[in-house]
Amino acid sequence: MKNYLLVIVLILNLQTLVNADDIRDFEIEQISLYDSALNFFTKKELKDGKRNFYQTNKYTTSAIKKKTFEVYEVLQVSYKTDDAKFEILDISGISFMNYKKCLKEIEKIALDFDKMFPNTVKDDLYTYINNDDPSGKSKVSDIYWFFENRDVIVLACYYIDSEYGKKNNLKSEIRVSLSSDEFNKFLISESQ
Repeated sequence: MKNYLLVIVLILNLQTLVNADDIRDFEIEQISLYDSALNFFTKKELKDGKRNFYQTNKYTTSAIKKKTFEVYEVLQVSYKTDDAKFEILDISGISFMNYKKCLKEIEKIALDFDKMFPNTVKDDLYTYINNDDPSGKSKVSDIYWFFENRDVIVLACYYIDSEYGKKNNLKSEIRVSLSSDEFNKFLISESQ
């Protein structure tokens, strides 16, 4: 039921943003790219949610779970580690969902995104192996919308129902991400 509600809320919220040309016009839990994380979370929440995903400490990502979130179960916000303003350079809304169901949902949501972001360059759905899982049994399916300034919105399904997922207490999920060009380039360089 919660997954059905997620889709309904997403679609209703998206319809108010038809033809958005700036990624800042799109919000996840009323938070947008380039906002200060401190406007929404305390320093303690950000510190307690800190995750060590990267080879360097140039950026920090915090995963936060709050009962007050209306759509998502978890938010991940990323910012430069030394930024006193905690400017959000990437934000992801995450809800746990069966992978096959997720693929159906992102097809529906993608149609709304296409209407909302007609002036973006869209990459079609692409599925690849999740490199975090050494067994090669986990995968990611995602669609990208690139804005003129190269900021990007990503709609993704993560299949993690493998031994790796069980061992690391991970679940399959749907994810909507807003990412600055700067942070996206960093992620690409980290994966090489």
